[in-house]
Amino acid sequence: MASSTRKLLTVLAVGLFVAVQAAAAQDNLPSFSAASVKPVPLPPGARKRGPVLTPGTATYAPPRFTANNMPLNFLMVLAYGVEVFQVTGGPDWVATERFDIEATAERTTTKEQMNLMLRSLLADRFHLKVRRESRESTVYWMFVPPRGLKFGPGFHPVTADEPKPQDESLPIEVIHNQFDMKALAQLLTYSSMEFEGIPVIDHTGLTGTYDVTLHKNADWLASVQSFGLKLEKKKVAVEYLAVEHVERPSLN
Repeated sequence: MASSTRKLLTVLAVGLFVAVQAAAAQDNLPSFSAASVKPVPLPPGARKRGPVLTPGTATYAPPRFTANNMPLNFLMVLAYGVEVFQVTGGPDWVATERFDIEATAERTTTKEQMNLMLRSLLADRFHLKVRRESRESTVYWMFVPPRGLKFGPGFHPVTADEPKPQDESLPIEVIHNQFDMKALAQLLTYSSMEFEGIPVIDHTGLTGTYDVTLHKNADWLASVQSFGLKLEKKKVAVEYLAVEHVERPSLN
């Protein structure tokens, strides 16, 4: 047999082995014992607002998992442990159409295991296939400068036992809640992605919870800098979850 032919067969054999191993890894993910997926009808005009600030809700009550009014890109955030800005590719409906999911595991398990089950569910019902890729991207790097934070009525630390304010009872123009820095960076990212398309990365090193007041008609990126936080544009390597294939879900 010619040397070139042997090399080709070797490459094909290695490729087949890798593909089989990848399929086996997918098959070995835990799965829910029962699950229902239902599309949620949206009123006119709701699609533009939806992906930015209202990602729906997810409830973990092992062995049950429930997602209400949640788009696929946010389901992927839960299943793969990424941020929403890291989900890229796929048709527009991935970020605009919403779904209700009710799923049950065979036995009580951990949140981490349920997220793996959700990954299996997305592959089964949405025929979702993804790949991870890293590329240089512009981000807002959020950090605490040497001069430190500026605490006041609109931004101050809270204790664990302090009641969490309810957004729906507050004036419509105000966001007022208790955030850790990761959650604040996510909120700022949703706002930034609507206008600039630049995500906010938390690099503050702060581990506490803070009461933050943001006016909905204000520039949030400027507002948080008035609290002493610094936002600086940087180019860094960011890992993305790229959608290779997806279909609207097969229903129950």
